[in-house]
This record gives sequence, C-alpha cells and structure tokens, in this order.
Amino acid sequence: MRFVAPTSFFLLAAACTNSNDSAARWQKSLAQTDQKIAVVPAGSTCAGLGLGGQQLTLATPVDGDYAIDAHNKLTFRYYDDTNTIFYFTQSTIRMTGVIVTIGDRALMWEMPGGADGWPSLHGPPEPDTDDIYSPDQVAFCYDYELYVQPSPYANHAQRATWMITKTGRTDQLVLAEGQTETVDYDVTVRPGQPTGAGQYIDGPVFVQNKSPHTVTVGAVRTMVGSIAATITCPTSPPFTMAPFTIMECAFKADVPDTTDRNVVGSAAVSNNLKVTTIEVMASFAAHNTGTTTFDRCIDITDEAAPYEGHYLGTVCTEDGEEKMTFSAELGPFACGNFSVTNAAKYTGLDTGATASASWTINGSVQCSSGCTLSAFYWIMHSHLGWRTYNPTWNAVGAQGERTAFFRSGLNYIQAMLVPSLGNPYFTLARAYATTKLNKLNGASFSPQATTAFNDATALLTASTPLQVLLSSSLRKQAVKAAAALRDYNQGRTGPGRCTCKAALDSDD
Repeated sequence: MRFVAPTSFFLLAAACTNSNDSAARWQKSLAQTDQKIAVVPAGSTCAGLGLGGQQLTLATPVDGDYAIDAHNKLTFRYYDDTNTIFYFTQSTIRMTGVIVTIGDRALMWEMPGGADGWPSLHGPPEPDTDDIYSPDQVAFCYDYELYVQPSPYANHAQRATWMITKTGRTDQLVLAEGQTETVDYDVTVRPGQPTGAGQYIDGPVFVQNKSPHTVTVGAVRTMVGSIAATITCPTSPPFTMAPFTIMECAFKADVPDTTDRNVVGSAAVSNNLKVTTIEVMASFAAHNTGTTTFDRCIDITDEAAPYEGHYLGTVCTEDGEEKMTFSAELGPFACGNFSVTNAAKYTGLDTGATASASWTINGSVQCSSGCTLSAFYWIMHSHLGWRTYNPTWNAVGAQGERTAFFRSGLNYIQAMLVPSLGNPYFTLARAYATTKLNKLNGASFSPQATTAFNDATALLTASTPLQVLLSSSLRKQAVKAAAALRDYNQGRTGPGRCTCKAALDSDD
C-alpha cells in the first residue's frame, strides 16, 4: 500500500490538538507530497526496505539524545505528553528513512536525499479508528557515506591593465676605443582601467568520511552545470581518510555567461562507501557575488638591469604610478658607430600577461688613434707660452686654460706650473691636465688610460692638495694614477707620441 506524507503544516498543527483527531485527517493530507510512506510488517529492516545499510533502533523511545555510534548522535522529541507524534533534530548523520512500529504493523517514512532532522513523524494509524498510539519501536535508517559537498560562489572576473615606458640618455654617446660608460635608465609603470575577463564559479568542496572505516579517495569531482571544475586538494588523489574526518578542497570553473547553474559533487572511494552530495544553485544574482581582479600586481624586469634575474621590483594597483631608476654599463665597443637597445617588461602575477618598452642609445667610438703631446708642449702653446696658441685649450672649460682645476684653488695652467715639492697632488695635476688636452686634441684612450683618467678624476674631485699630502692612502692613489697617465702622455701606452709637430721638447 502506498501513502503520501502529511504536510509539515498539518502535522505541526496536529501536534497541538488531539493526536487521534490528527490521525483521522492523516490519509487526506497524504496527497499533498510525493514522499513515499508505506505501512509495512513489524520487524521490517532498513536494509530490507532499501532505506540504507545501517540502522539505529530505539525501543519505546523517550525524549533525549541518542548515540548513533561513537562519533554521531541525534535528538529525539515528542510534541506533547501523548507521546505519539515526534520529530528528530541535530543528527550528525543524514537519515534516509524512519520505521515506526506499533504492534504488528510499522509505518515506513522515506527521506529522499537524507536529512539531519524531520518534523511530525508517527506510527501507523489503527485501521478501524485512525487512532495513533505511542510507538513500540523507532528505527532510524542511514548509510555510512563519503559526503562531498561543494559550496559555490559566483564571481565576475576582470584583469588590471598596465602601461610601461622606458627612458634613458638622449644625446650621442662618444667613447674612446676600449672605454665603457655608465648610463641611467628610468622605467615607469602605471595602472589603467581594468577590463572584463569573463566570470567563474568557485569555492570550497568539503569531503567528509562519515564512516568508521579508513577509506581511499581516488578522485574528487565537482560539476558546475555541464562544466567539470578544476579541483585542488591539500593532498592530490588518491589519498586516505581516517574514520569521521573531513578534508577541504577547492574547485573553480570558468563559465561562458551568468546563467544560474546547479553545482554537485561526486567522488570515487573504496570500501563500497556510498557517495552523497546535495545539489546547490550558483547564481550571479546572489548577494555574495564577488568581483576578482587578476594581475593586480606585476613583476618588473629589465634586460639591462645589473641585478639577479634583471629584477627591478613588484608593483600593485594600489601603489599607483611607480618609477624605477637603475644604472648600467655600456661598452667597450669597436671603432665606429654603435646602437644599444634593451627592453623593460612587466609580467602579471596571475595570468602571466606581459608587455614591454625599449630604449635605444646611439653612439660612436673614435677610430682615429691620434698621438699624444707633452706637458711642456701644452704649456708653451698656452697664452702664457711663447709658441702659437693651440685652441684645444678652449675645450677645457668655459675659461679655457683659466678654468678652475677641481678643489686646488688654481686654474689649469697654474696647476701644471706648480712644482710638486713632494706633494703627488701636483704631479698628478700636471699629468691629468696633459692627458685631458691630448684627449681633446684627438688622441684615443687606451683601456689603461681610461681607467687611470677616471680614477684621477674621482680623486681630484674629492680631495684638496693638503688632503692628498697628509693622507698616505691618497698619496699612493695619486702616484699610481700619475704614473699611468705619464706613460700615456709619453707614448709608452696608448696611440704613441707625436713626432711630426714643432716644439716637441720634453721635460718628462
């Protein structure tokens, strides 16, 4: 015989009236739902009725909490002191059915999909009077299961946009053969308006072993409508789960539109364990629909940057516009014109999207080797000398030979004329000024001369004659640089000494 369950409203109301009156209206209310309820013989089992492989049997139950096993329980309550109509709540295992026995007859209540609570349950009414009496026995039906439950959230996706620019030296770079030059670059990144990047549904998916068995989970699956989601678990399947334990995985599925989609979980598991899930709707109209911005942060690199991985830094949209400056060494190059192009690049930390900006520096290396002239030559061909004035002096500075010589308190021609008298500052000053004039006159620098000239420039920029005289380390530096520049000026290194010019008397 097949009966249909009374509505919760009717039976809850019945609990507040005479139980036999409610029983009289029982059959009329059965037509209001498609739940399967049937009168079965006393002694029927959950397994025999197909309601589950496990059974909790309560004989002449009273109000209270009942243990299902060592880890699970439920609460049993009557509605009133007639002890006829009852309900259960807070079951930590989902019940798939209840069998209520009175005398030689029982009433089977099927609970499709399982439930952790149910209102308005009772035994079979008397056939002749429709009266309901206190149950002799209540059996709760269930299966030990692997419960796979996704909790979906709808998300709109957008991707941050970025602009990158690079700037550097704009004037022509002129180098001697073998010379290197340090140049500065600026790399600027600026966030723009984000662009739409579709939508997706994601969230946790809880995998719960609700059995007293240790099981092996071979796969965890979540379907978002007809789309198979990507699953990530703390341990990749297959993995084992101890009895009554839970693992939280995550799922994500990109979807083509904002249509509502049913989300359902499943799994492959050992021990013939039943796998259950509850289908949940994911809706973009829900209040908790989110918006996720990808590539909110980017890494900046530049192939010219002298750092590990050419890394300049990481910038996020909340940082706004960021400018990064670094120096790089160019050269040495062969004689003739050269062009150096290098690029900066950003990489999105989420999608790996990239864009780049490059900068080109053009220059030339002086190919004419020229020749070097002595300090005596340059003194004689200054305005203080009695030889024809050499206009190369004009290129020393705005005041020519009277251009201030660093921190000496003297000008160039004066610094060349001061005897050293034991102070290597003035030995270096004479060699330095001569070298500078030779370079301005077209003599190419050797790598050794370039190094010595740069070292001397740094020393003279930072030190006074007195500081050099009083410092042992500065004296040694001055002597070393002066010796290298004298070798260059005298032709022992570099392009060689001029031999075809007048007045080549030497005082070196």
